[in-house]
Amino acid sequence: MEIAVVIEGIQEKRVALQPWIYYKAALAEKNIQINVFQVNTYEAFKRPFDAMLLHVWQDWANRERFDPFRILPIMEKYSIYRAEFPETTQIILNHTDMSRRPFATPYWRPGDPILYRTPAYDRKELYPFPAEKIWAFEQIWGEKCFISETSSKHKAGFIGKPNGPAGYRKRVAEKTAKIGIGISQDPPPYSKDEYNEIMGSCQVIVCPRGWGEQSRRPWDAWLSGKPVLTDKECDSVEMIPGMKKASTGRF
Repeated sequence: MEIAVVIEGIQEKRVALQPWIYYKAALAEKNIQINVFQVNTYEAFKRPFDAMLLHVWQDWANRERFDPFRILPIMEKYSIYRAEFPETTQIILNHTDMSRRPFATPYWRPGDPILYRTPAYDRKELYPFPAEKIWAFEQIWGEKCFISETSSKHKAGFIGKPNGPAGYRKRVAEKTAKIGIGISQDPPPYSKDEYNEIMGSCQVIVCPRGWGEQSRRPWDAWLSGKPVLTDKECDSVEMIPGMKKASTGRF
């Protein structure tokens, strides 16, 4: 199987962290060939592939990344390509973080499979994309970093900056401190390594509102085998498509 991935307006470091790029060699071992068109993008539209994935910057409000003189011609070529090679499966990528706005609708057609970074648990929020056609994906990020020799020193832990709703994280820190460690100040009083060590000594990682689906903190906690405690306005990363992490709680 050959899959063409057409890229425009995406930071190089973000490209490398997309799972279909990160696991390119492993996919090749399973006879799935990923063909990346990042410079000569138009070359992708000269012949059919088994599947194609258009990875272009879609948020028109971001003038730094959205260059209409480069991106709109690609979308035009793509529309022509779809008509010329209808046998190529078109995989729609709505890559712009976890925005509920379906940026990829200009070139989506009913029946296309859709990749959406950490979709909301209620897929109906992502209308007009049909819920049954949406597949969750995440960047390849995070690591098993919350490790400590004293894994049960604190029942819960929260260390973070005092942003978000006024006074909210300070209250979270105060309540968390009653049973573990709770600190909310800017800058945080610990280095990254010290922070990881302290979080590793906590039974539960507290992630109050303000981080949400795009935060690495719930992801790091999950990889480290730690349950996550969050609130109703801070969705934990969807580890399994369509399912909430069983250990995710609420304040």
